Amino acid sequence: MDGFTAALALLGVALLGVATVHVCAAWLRVDSTPLEAQPFGSGLQPEEDAMSRFHVRWYPVTLLFLAFDMEMVFM
Repeated sequence: MDGFTAALALLGVALLGVATVHVCAAWLRVDSTPLEAQPFGSGLQPEEDAMSRFHVRWYPVTLLFLAFDMEMVFM
């Protein structure tokens, strides 16, 4: 078997494995409908989208927190 045939055989085995995993996942899942949005944190409704951007002033605060937090880890 030359190199090209071996590479095609390996590709076929990989694709068969991926297809098998997808079929098993679809067969074993409980429900295929997505969950509807529910309240979080003691039943409060979210005020903004989860993907909203943070204000730029929080980045230096975050960096300071991480710096002092790592200092405490090594103390």
